[in-house]
Amino acid sequence: MILEQGVNNRVLIYFFYDGQGIVDDYVIHSLKGFRPYIKNIIFVCNGKLTDSGKEKVTPHIDQLIVRENEGFDGWAYKAGIDSLGWEKLGEYDEMIMANHTIMGPIDTLEEMFRSMDARDIDFWGISKNKEIEYDFTGWSKYHYIPEHVQSHFIAVRKKMIQSKAYHEYWDKFPQILNYSMAVGCHEAIFTKHFADLGFTWDTLCDISDIEDMCDYHLLNMPVAMLKKGCPFFKRRSFFHEYGIFLEQSIGTSSMELMNYLEKETHYDTNMIWDNILRTCNMEDISKCLQLNYVLPTNMSDDAITAEIGKKKRVALLIHVYFEDLFDDMIHYMSSMPEYADVYVTVSSEEKKKILEEKLKVLKVNKVEVVLCNNRGRDVSASLIIGKDLMDKYDYICFAHDKKTKQLKNGLCGQGFADRCFNNILYNKHLVANILRTLEENPRLGMLGTPFPNHGEFYQLYGWEWTLNFANTKQLAEDLGIHVPMDEKKMPITAYGSMFWFRTDALRKLYEKDWKYEDFPDEPLPVDATISHAIERVRPFVAQGAGYYSAFVQSDIYARVEYTNLTHYLRGSKPIGPMQYIRELEERVTFKGFMKRIFYRLFPFVEQKWDFQKPL
Repeated sequence: MILEQGVNNRVLIYFFYDGQGIVDDYVIHSLKGFRPYIKNIIFVCNGKLTDSGKEKVTPHIDQLIVRENEGFDGWAYKAGIDSLGWEKLGEYDEMIMANHTIMGPIDTLEEMFRSMDARDIDFWGISKNKEIEYDFTGWSKYHYIPEHVQSHFIAVRKKMIQSKAYHEYWDKFPQILNYSMAVGCHEAIFTKHFADLGFTWDTLCDISDIEDMCDYHLLNMPVAMLKKGCPFFKRRSFFHEYGIFLEQSIGTSSMELMNYLEKETHYDTNMIWDNILRTCNMEDISKCLQLNYVLPTNMSDDAITAEIGKKKRVALLIHVYFEDLFDDMIHYMSSMPEYADVYVTVSSEEKKKILEEKLKVLKVNKVEVVLCNNRGRDVSASLIIGKDLMDKYDYICFAHDKKTKQLKNGLCGQGFADRCFNNILYNKHLVANILRTLEENPRLGMLGTPFPNHGEFYQLYGWEWTLNFANTKQLAEDLGIHVPMDEKKMPITAYGSMFWFRTDALRKLYEKDWKYEDFPDEPLPVDATISHAIERVRPFVAQGAGYYSAFVQSDIYARVEYTNLTHYLRGSKPIGPMQYIRELEERVTFKGFMKRIFYRLFPFVEQKWDFQKPL
């Protein structure tokens, strides 16, 4: 069936789900993109929808259905179908089923509909999944995953809409109790089921030249798909499990997608940030988007640095306690640009006098030495003294002298201190490049150094929370921060509590009325204190304010990091077998057989097989 050009007799059933019931702007953008080509838009929300969400979506749709969060996308589409009835639905030339898991369009949909209207087919989509020779869901009636149109966008035309086969498909649609069933009982079989009945299909993008590159092109090769005319991209690109990306690629696809959207399209990527920072774990975002900055120490642009100084207010707040480190601290302070202000917190009048004399060598705009109570050490100084600086500056660097005395090996502790200082205050070039990075990335809220992996710290690698998940989560609750936190995922924080930050990103942490009495007396425990919770809560505070946190390294220390990680990797076991090997193991072992029996008997239990990952 070829559709008549210029006639938009279409109905769109748009499935939406959000755990908080919030409708973000990217959804409204999608609805606006569809509107000129759709006669009737039915918005089906699984679960709750906030009042503000209803207000946002209502002007762009014709019908709103809010239903229980059950049945995944399939039952949401069925709810839309049932609301119309087959007779009314049969009056439309085309029925589109689309959902919130795709973002876009990046341009008008005129070319997509023009191209597909000219094709004599019964149903179509924007992208397809290649055939997979095994059934990773355990639910496909074909016992493998056929080539199929992906269910985030399927358009069905009148001949098929009015057919008995299509009515039977939805009238007998099975109960969908978990994600595996949603894929295996609907998405993976829809295309073959109807193709076997004689209905013809196609997809918008011709991927014949890249078909053998991967199974899932829209997720693994999004830029290539956009260049081929695909108007949408996957929301999952920005938080997909990174290990799955690595099984098929080098892991750059999401970063390349964001760069392409920012530089080559008019799509407002703030819509992406608004959604993923609210709903996703920061470690997943950080990995997918490669949120790591390696900056040079031997060059910087003086003109850019000077321009930043004209527009932004910059300060260093540094806590100094050990007298034998005074000269070292002054060395790092000298890395600040001349227009910066430097605040030094000390715990005694004697230290204050010594430092005031020594600090006369600094060539900065202003130097002030401030007396503070050492209870809580650098963390209390940062929050209590730093609170008065939040409205005065745009960018602040916080640092402190560091000895890590709890370690048996003093050189190991010194290495941690060197790692912190030399990645945030190595010299003027590095500082200038950090300021440029903050200016160029308006969503960047905090820059700190990665978790140390040398000496005794190696034992803690992968256990970055140590004993601090519960107290950090409680602190976040107390601060009114409600973003995803997961004890199994690393906090993207500044380990060692030395970092650069945008004041707007951490304002909520500093607005709390901190007192020295909030911190334990000396001797300070080595873990599980409020100070350790504060160290880990910072990136979640930034995330709650709409900013991401990232790791920064100087070029010199990036060289060291590469050597260290390569050394460790060569001595470790492989990352893991590919999916098809894991599937083979499940098939041929008794354990795998029993798993299949169990999940068939109890389909309401979400499957947890290692090889199973969302498509």
